[in-house]
Amino acid sequence: MLEEKQTFTQEAATPRWVGIVVVGLAVVSVVALSAGWAASSRSRAVEQSLATQSQQFRQSQDILNQRLARAEDINAQLQGELSVVTDKMKLTQTEVNQARVQTKRIKEEDAKQLTDLQTNVNGVRSDLDATKNGLNMTRGEFGTLIAKNHDQIEELRRLGERDYYEFSISKKGQREKVGELMVELCSV
Repeated sequence: MLEEKQTFTQEAATPRWVGIVVVGLAVVSVVALSAGWAASSRSRAVEQSLATQSQQFRQSQDILNQRLARAEDINAQLQGELSVVTDKMKLTQTEVNQARVQTKRIKEEDAKQLTDLQTNVNGVRSDLDATKNGLNMTRGEFGTLIAKNHDQIEELRRLGERDYYEFSISKKGQREKVGELMVELCSV
């Protein structure tokens, strides 16, 4: 038999644990790559979300700035209108005060004129009453001085104060000369 020589070469064998470590490292690397990729994907998604939110925020800010500008314009316009209305109110208040003063003055003038008019009316009434009394007295006096018949004419002639004429009118509408006068009988 031949002897065969068996040669054993001893190769340095790698310990088993190295393989396990390599497999473990490979698994850890795959897990780390997955986690990194997931983190990168999430990071991109968050970045896109932030970019979208940032853009929406800018748009909202622009809209709010426009609204604020409009509100300021409206406020300025309203302030101007309020100023105009306030000035008109002051003018109107001044006019009202002037009207009150003028009304008071007119009332005082009217009261004075009314008092003067009442005084004049009272004076005219007094004069009228005096004239009526004088007229009544004159009527009474002349009524006694007019002779109505021949005897009364004779009595007035005896007093000798005036010249007396005796006349008689027979018809209505017929004129008769008495002294220097023409006398006519008329119905009243």
